Amino acid sequence: MGFCSSLAFFLVRILKFVELFTLSRRVYFTCVLPIGALYSLSLWLSNSAYIYLSVSFIQMLKALMPVAVYTIGILLKKESFKKSTMCNMLAISIGVAIAAYGESKFDSFGVSLQLLSVLVEATRLVLIQILLNSKALTMNIGGVVKDWLLIAFSWSVIKDSVTPLNLVGYGLAFLGVAYYNHQKLQTLKAKEAEKKCQLQQDDEEEGGGLLLTEREQNGTGEKGDSQY
Repeated sequence: MGFCSSLAFFLVRILKFVELFTLSRRVYFTCVLPIGALYSLSLWLSNSAYIYLSVSFIQMLKALMPVAVYTIGILLKKESFKKSTMCNMLAISIGVAIAAYGESKFDSFGVSLQLLSVLVEATRLVLIQILLNSKALTMNIGGVVKDWLLIAFSWSVIKDSVTPLNLVGYGLAFLGVAYYNHQKLQTLKAKEAEKKCQLQQDDEEEGGGLLLTEREQNGTGEKGDSQY
């Protein structure tokens, strides 16, 4: 985090790659500070979980992120309840539960820390959506592939134990996350297509109104000329 902060300071303050803008105290204390505090807490909980759990198992537990984001979004009225999406969330949860059941080095305290980290991070993402008028981020396909690579690395290099039941459970969770992201992508595409269609209709109506006004003006001018 210190490196990222130093790099951001160098790029923004010295090289001026990004235009500076000032934040009011109200915006800072009501938007920036809560999100930053939740991010720090999430990192602390997640890093503490590495003391008790294997790297591969932690990556499997992170697959619950879409479930937490969707549930908190419903509670805070930023997401609408859908049976199909909830069934998908249930499938992800079952997959993670199977992976946890097959974990050879299961530690309840470490699992509690990681689940709390997921919960805090999900709350932070929903707050970003509420406070900064952005979209709540979910676990995308690239993130899932990264987790698979970390699992493979921890198994082959660090020699973490990965059981077949772990892989079956995480595979089920992976399919659920992939389908959830596919649904989100299709929804976004539908909304974009609807916006484009609405803009085209507005342009056509505006163009038709201007043409009608021009015809009326021309007709009025011709009547005036005929009277003279």
